[in-house]
Formats: sequence, C-alpha cells, structure tokens
Amino acid sequence: MKKVNGVSFDNLWRWLDNGFKDGAWNMAADQYFTECMAEIRQPIMRIYQWQPWCISLGYHQKSQCLDLNRCRKSGIDVVRRQTGGRAVFHAEEIAYSVILPVGHPLATSVSQTYQQISLGLAAGIQTLGIQASFQKRQVNLKSHYKKKIASSCFSAAALHEIVVHNRKLVGSAQRRMPTGILQHGSILIGSAHQQLFRYMKQLPDREVKIMEKELSDKTTCICEWIRSVPLNATIASALKTGMAGTLGIQFEDKAITLDELQEIDILKHKFSILKGAEKADGFVINNE
Repeated sequence: MKKVNGVSFDNLWRWLDNGFKDGAWNMAADQYFTECMAEIRQPIMRIYQWQPWCISLGYHQKSQCLDLNRCRKSGIDVVRRQTGGRAVFHAEEIAYSVILPVGHPLATSVSQTYQQISLGLAAGIQTLGIQASFQKRQVNLKSHYKKKIASSCFSAAALHEIVVHNRKLVGSAQRRMPTGILQHGSILIGSAHQQLFRYMKQLPDREVKIMEKELSDKTTCICEWIRSVPLNATIASALKTGMAGTLGIQFEDKAITLDELQEIDILKHKFSILKGAEKADGFVINNE
C-alpha cells in the first residue's frame, strides 16, 4: 500500500466493462464516478462502447459546428464531454475511462498522469501485435485549430498520445475536478470516425471528401494491422493486462450496482445536446 502525504492508496483498482451504452449514459457515468471518487478512493478503469453512434463535443466547443438535423435524421447521437478538445465521432471504437482520487501517486500532474496511462494502454495494444508508440512532439494547437480539419479531435496527435507509424490510434483527454481526476479516450477499431465531417454544418461534399482523406492519412485503426480483427472482449482484456503490468496494479471485476445505475440515470440529461439539455452555447456541467 502506497502513502502520499500521509494518505494510503491500495493498488487494487475496480474494473468495469459497461458494454454498449448511449452517449449521455457514458458521459454521466464518468461524471458520477468522478464525483464519488472523494469518498470511495478506489481508482476505476471503465471500458465501454457507444450505441447509437455518437458525436461528442469538447467542453468549450460550439454545438453550431454540427448540422444537428442531419444527426437526428441519421440516428447519430450528440453529447458534450466533460473534457476539452474537439469533436469525436464514436463509432467503430472501444473507449476507456480512468478515474483517480485526488492525491493518487499517478495524479501528480496532467502530463505525468497522461503519460503513465498511455504507457499502460500502449502495452496492452502491443500484446495484440500492433507496434504502438508515443507521439514525441507537442503539436502547436493554436495554429492547428485555425484549420477546418481541426474540428476533429483525431486530426492531430498531442504529446504522449498513442500512434502507429506516426498515425494516431488513441485520442484522450483529461479533466481535474475537486473530487477526482478523469481521463477518457477512444481507441479506434475501424475507420468510421472519418465520417465526422458529413455532420459538420455548411461543408460542401467536395470539401467533406478532402477532409475525410486527410483524416484517413493522419489516423489509423486496429483493423489496419490485424488480419482478423479481435473481439471487443479480447481488446478489453489486452488493455487490462497492459495497464496492470505497466502500472503494477491489480483489477477486481465489480459489476455496477442498482444504486449506481439510478444515480447515473439522474445525471444523463446534463450531457445530451439533441434532447434539449443544451441551450445555444450556454451549457455548463455543474461540477465546478
């Protein structure tokens, strides 16, 4: 058991595989467990996917960038994340969340937390036979955000994000709240994330095709490197193994409880954009 500033931290983490959930549920779950972290103190790693497919907007990103009517007609959900960055089209992917208590040994700084979690994820991905590595240079985001393609979070790899041959495989974001630290991200299994620009407002078809090609050149996915794409459970198990071995931790599978489900359902309305939770751009998550 580790001690930091007199506080003890066990190396036993909770493992949650929540399967397929809608976007608002996924964001509400991250919010709920982060808010509870001050009391429960046990780190959580959560694996999940999205049904229906969903676009998540960064905390400060304007919803007017999307054609919401087209999203509705196409059955694409839209939510707002707790974390910053730009839009992510959650389709053929497996997502993760790591939630830590304040003061945890992995939570000393944004960069350190990011790097250590990425080390664990990369180790897991490598067990699948994929040569995952780190982005070694920090992108000039101020300059990058001036480009139209920057509407996508996957248009550039930040420092310590996971790449394969310089193409981004994992996109992550982090937020530090008074109750805990949340880092969540997307691990691309297929190429459907490239369809994001079809739902951006006022983009001609020709420009959409150009931006999809550019995003294709900048990103990669698991199915590009493995002849027979592994089952979701196989990918989740690899991530679990990589995190445990790299960070020196153990996981216990602890199913979500009825009380937790009820609390998450209460929070869902805060994150859904299509269902009226957001008015213009005045949406604020009540966690500050």
